[in-house]
Formats: sequence, structure tokens, C-alpha cells
Amino acid sequence: MPNFATIVPNSDYIVVYNLGSGFTNADAYASGPASGGNKSLITAVAAGAGGENIIRMASNNFNLDSPGRRFQVVSGPVTYACDPSAAVGTLQRISTYNISAAQPTPPAGVAARIAQNIVGCTITYNQNVINQRAGIVAVWLNFADPSGGSSVNLFQQIQVSNVP
Repeated sequence: MPNFATIVPNSDYIVVYNLGSGFTNADAYASGPASGGNKSLITAVAAGAGGENIIRMASNNFNLDSPGRRFQVVSGPVTYACDPSAAVGTLQRISTYNISAAQPTPPAGVAARIAQNIVGCTITYNQNVINQRAGIVAVWLNFADPSGGSSVNLFQQIQVSNVP
């Protein structure tokens, strides 16, 4: 669970057994910003007796149980957008926009520039690499000196837990 102080009431969600798109009642994005299926809007957080934390959320039946007895606190979607065709070729992180069933293109949110002078980029996700328990995000970025000098390629693979 994230730091209790970082949970934002009426913005963050409790998500139980998220399996992703194509799984009825187990896709946190299918119902958009509304509670339902496998997610419920957090309405309040408070300190309880004996050092316990209390999280209150909107009413929801959570149609499926989590076999691992897990849940996640979801603060909303984040998009990483790479545009090598821009004048300075940028990589941006876009956040603070609503959950929706379809990925908005481009998402309306707060954009933060992560890198510039990018002349090529590829970001891929393979969810079926290790018996579907983990996925791999591969990020390849090609940077070039705007004065026409040197360039460098960066490649990173990130393991993603697919365990709901």
C-alpha cells in the first residue's frame, strides 16, 4: 500500500483483482471514472485507533475475489508520449486526467517534459513473456545533438508484475 498520506480522497481508487481489458468486471478502466466492477472511489481517509488507518470508499460489490487477497490504490492513468517529429523531439509524462475506457489521444492532463533532442523512440509492452505472471516494457530512445554532432541510443527493459 502506498504511503497513507499520499492517498487523495475523491480522486484515488481501490482496485481489486484487475485483469485488464476484455475481462468483464475485472478491468479498472472499463467504467471510466465511475465506481463499479473492480474499483471503488476512495471517499475519505483517517487515522484510526491503535495506529490503524481507515479508508472509506463508495459502495461497490466487487464482483470477483482476489485469489492473492491483494488490492491496489490507483491514482489515475499516466501516459508517456514520445514525439521525435517535434522541433526538439520530446518525451513527456502526462498525468492528472480521468480514467477512461479508451486511451485519449492525446490525453488532456498535465504534461512534464522528461527529455528532448529525441530523433527516434520505441516503447513496447509484451505481457506474455514469463507465463503471464510478468511482462516486459522495452524502451528505446535515440538522442542526437541538435548541432549535428554525436548521437546516442539508450535501451532499457523493465519487468512489470502481471499478478492481479
